[in-house]
Amino acid sequence: MLADDVSMAWRPICTCLGLGLFYTLVFMYMMSCCTMLLTYISILGVEAILVTGMVSFVTLATGHEGEDSKAKAGYWGGFAALLILFFIFNALICCSWKRVKVAVAIIDCTADFMVDTKRLVFISLQYFIVGLVYFLFWVAACIGVIGLNEIGPMPADSGEF
Repeated sequence: MLADDVSMAWRPICTCLGLGLFYTLVFMYMMSCCTMLLTYISILGVEAILVTGMVSFVTLATGHEGEDSKAKAGYWGGFAALLILFFIFNALICCSWKRVKVAVAIIDCTADFMVDTKRLVFISLQYFIVGLVYFLFWVAACIGVIGLNEIGPMPADSGEF
């Protein structure tokens, strides 16, 4: 039964909740202390994803000699799309660098406020609990609706869907 599974898994569930709270605090301190570093890591991460995708498409397009032309055209099309996205992303970063710096400064100020007001962390925990109660209500409602009806195959000549 579901209740038995949950009762056996209460330790991992509580561990995940505790780790989520811990990671939230660590992220808030990281945003407060090294916002610009996190910004650079994010930008490099997006660029790494785009470059890796482009390399993958070129490898797929050139690696299979006996493959049909539609597949190769799809690989080259994917490469072209990622190349265009790469240039657009870099152009936006270069043209909007002052705005990025302003956004980083605002995030830094907000993170400082969040670190100083630690009780705000419990808002996400409260939201999780409310969401869990709401989900459990709908699970109970579904079980109730299923329990009202007999489940089985319908006769073909009944005329009902």
